[in-house]
Amino acid sequence: MLEKFRSPKFKKAQSFVELALLMPILLMMFSGLIEFGFLLNRYLDLLDGSREAARFASDASPFLPNTYTDDPSFYNNAATLVDQTIAPITLNSSTDDVIISAFGVGGGQVLSRFPNTLGSPSISGQYRRWGNHTSEFSNADIQGRLVSSAPGTGVILVEVFYAYDQVLKLPWITAFVPDPIQVHVYSIMPLVSVEPTPTP
Repeated sequence: MLEKFRSPKFKKAQSFVELALLMPILLMMFSGLIEFGFLLNRYLDLLDGSREAARFASDASPFLPNTYTDDPSFYNNAATLVDQTIAPITLNSSTDDVIISAFGVGGGQVLSRFPNTLGSPSISGQYRRWGNHTSEFSNADIQGRLVSSAPGTGVILVEVFYAYDQVLKLPWITAFVPDPIQVHVYSIMPLVSVEPTPTP
């Protein structure tokens, strides 16, 4: 009698039932991996954008020639380079932002932060392209990354904030993960033009 229930037909039916029970879970996991892949791709593009802007800025000066007055074109050009590098991704002026700060450091301490003032939406020490976000880095955060025995230098910080709208917008993902997802990337590079100079 038991042999009938262990026939090949019974085993095949059991496999179909198991597959039917597991298929929704597998599809949810697979769709989650696809959504995460889209997010990771955007993250890497944004990171490239912040790096290119920081590289560009590290060869320039944030000051007008022969002064310590802020040069708006320095910050605008760096922010524009972010746009060009991340294309076809476009930043939304109502939710996203590019923030650029320059630091003069010496003796392992932050001695100054630029721009001093560039008008709204910028605030002291931060060029904020649209004023939607503020820098995630305080002077103490930058100071914590410095080596106290290093010589005086300057540092440029480029931050990009991006609201990632989920592509699939599946309810089993949006129930656990916010939509949009706030992405923050940054790059820090040397900027010798803001190196503190000793007073004579």
